[in-house]
Amino acid sequence: MESPRFLTSRSRLLIFLLFVGCYPLVFHGGMRAWLSTANRVLDWLPADFEETEKLMWFAHRFGSDEILMVSWIGCGWGDPHLPQLAEALVQPVPTEDGEGPALFRIALTSPEVLEELMRPPLDLPRDEALNRLQGWLVGRDGVTSCLIALVSEAGIENRKAAVERVYECAEACGLDRKDVIVAGSTVDGVAIDRISLDALLELNGASLAIGFLLTWLFLRSFRLALLVFVSAVYCQQLGMAMVYYTGRQMDSVLLMIASLAYVLVTSGAVHLVNYYVDAVRTHGLEGAPRRAFRAALLPCTLAATTTAIGLGSLTVSKIIPIARFGWYGAAVVLTGLVVIFLWLPTALEQWPPRRWAARLQSAAASRANDPWRWLCGIVTSHAGKIFLVTILAMGIASWAVRNVQTTARLHDLLPADSRVIQDYGWLEENIGPLVPVEVVLVMPKESRASSLDRLLLVERVRKAIEEVG
Repeated sequence: MESPRFLTSRSRLLIFLLFVGCYPLVFHGGMRAWLSTANRVLDWLPADFEETEKLMWFAHRFGSDEILMVSWIGCGWGDPHLPQLAEALVQPVPTEDGEGPALFRIALTSPEVLEELMRPPLDLPRDEALNRLQGWLVGRDGVTSCLIALVSEAGIENRKAAVERVYECAEACGLDRKDVIVAGSTVDGVAIDRISLDALLELNGASLAIGFLLTWLFLRSFRLALLVFVSAVYCQQLGMAMVYYTGRQMDSVLLMIASLAYVLVTSGAVHLVNYYVDAVRTHGLEGAPRRAFRAALLPCTLAATTTAIGLGSLTVSKIIPIARFGWYGAAVVLTGLVVIFLWLPTALEQWPPRRWAARLQSAAASRANDPWRWLCGIVTSHAGKIFLVTILAMGIASWAVRNVQTTARLHDLLPADSRVIQDYGWLEENIGPLVPVEVVLVMPKESRASSLDRLLLVERVRKAIEEVG
């Protein structure tokens, strides 16, 4: 006679040991992925994208440096803090073991660049040299100044430390951290990383607590709610660990994998537990995990598969983080399905909620007044009307979706009142635009134009661009 139990005692023990034994690896991978979060524009575009190829072509020929622009309120020509800060930034960083590498390789101030333009071989008059720097390193008022710092390889590897180094050196030079204005791609990535992690920590903690309390409330069993919660949190860590162990780096989009895993696995686990509730109510506690497994296998698998297909459709996106989110999201959903069907029936067979089951069976006779039955009756008796309203709502939503505007700009990921956005606004208002556009003129090899003719062409293009912008 076939045993009513879910698997044998030995098989259940092996499943339990498998989950417990793998958890240190899952936790380690999840934490490493979390701490590796970084956002760079280059990571968002596919290698075969035309714009990416042009950018790589340009970087190969002209170089590509990460530059930070630093200024502060009241920074002018005679400010002694400018040369002090420039010198401090290029010094090696003190460490417990001595000195580490410098996080900036070059730091230039507005007065330094002005003096360089006034020296041979250019020998530009001061007014002309100053005019060239206005809107770039000098404000339109001819007074407001700044410095630019080129991030070293060590700084690129640890952008957070590089940005913090600017503030530390500024404070060491006697400046107030609150008055220091910093902008550049390095700051953008660090700010998005920090805001993403801080917001996700708060929201994730709230969602974990609310999810557990709601599960406990509606299942009316602390043990069942705890088993569902353990499944969801395990898969949440597993989703991030997948990113780490496949050699990828978390970004502001992939961070959502954790929340996605928690929500979808909770939903699937509750689905299976509901089949378990029906199995206990109709045939008792003995053999309920096995009956629930059989009843839930097909519908849960279909639900998970269709969800995975929907997430997989994101892989066609040209934005790399979105495409990766599709791949990892689909993998998390299918992996979560395996976790649910192995862990939950095993745990329910090993630690059956006997007191809850007794209460459930004793309350079965009073289900006529169950509010869920009343709601189900309303839905079934008005199915046609509900269907028509749903179709109408879908039509309205389809029309309204045309007005949705998408964006992949990093600054759109930051709140308007964030420090980075405010710093950009101050620098653009007091010095000049911060987003450069490099124009490359490619001369045909067979061209017989002299160097003078080529320089004159460059000058004409410069004037034309100036008239446009």
